[in-house]
Amino acid sequence: GEQHLLAQKTDGSLYALGSNLYGELGIDDDSTGTAPTLIRIASRPNSFAAGGKQSMLIDASGHAWAWGDNGDGQLAQGRDDRLSVPVALATQVRQFALGSSVAYVIREGGSLWAWGDNSDGRLGDGSRRSRATPIRIGDGFAAISTSGTQTFGLKTDGSLWAWGSNDFGQLGLGDEVNRSRPTLVGTGFSAVAAGAEHTLELK
Repeated sequence: GEQHLLAQKTDGSLYALGSNLYGELGIDDDSTGTAPTLIRIASRPNSFAAGGKQSMLIDASGHAWAWGDNGDGQLAQGRDDRLSVPVALATQVRQFALGSSVAYVIREGGSLWAWGDNSDGRLGDGSRRSRATPIRIGDGFAAISTSGTQTFGLKTDGSLWAWGSNDFGQLGLGDEVNRSRPTLVGTGFSAVAAGAEHTLELK
């Protein structure tokens, strides 16, 4: 994250350290974590990420949890106040991507959901209205990658879709026009990684 990090031990336990100004460490105070702080959830984390000022994980049961900054509704709780302890977001989650103020999850079955800041249409719902609760973007997705301002979704058929900021042509669509809905980039892709103002795609 911007001023915090997450680390997992060999026994599966997850720890955080660094700034806790926005609840990034998952504890209910503003102290700085100069020593690792245990993130307390009931099930072992399978995957996790530190965003700008918030964090997210998927546990062994497929539940998504998040905590920290919520100024743009990126914790999907229907409000915008910070949350200093992990809260449940969604079930049956297969994969997720976390930006500084946005989040996306792919659920079992391939449905893609998004929430948070929607500047430049980065949520992909066809609007520029920020969302504090999950909104369904589409179906058939196998992987997701975001820089926080632009996002790429890889579908199970190998087609690659892009949306969000396109100021530098980073969506790969042959122009510099922002997109507020997933737009087809091409087919035959197997992986994608989104950077701040550029993108890598693997065929």
